[in-house]
Amino acid sequence: MRWCLKKHLVVQCEVEEIELEIEGDDGREHEVEGLCVRCGECGKEVEVYGRSERSVRWAFARFREDCGEGLGGHYYQAESE
Repeated sequence: MRWCLKKHLVVQCEVEEIELEIEGDDGREHEVEGLCVRCGECGKEVEVYGRSERSVRWAFARFREDCGEGLGGHYYQAESE
């Protein structure tokens, strides 16, 4: 864990590429690209559609709203490989 200059805890998160299933307009299941992002602090997982940086930011926003450990004021970042 690291502290930034504003003394907010930076939480490292693990990002994994996955395939998600969605129901199409035709009623059939389709696989789409997605990400599973795991909070390095509490272990909560969030699945999001897409594999772009925007998808990762969306997962981080969801953690800020409702992280299981009440870490709403923390900054999240992906672990560097």
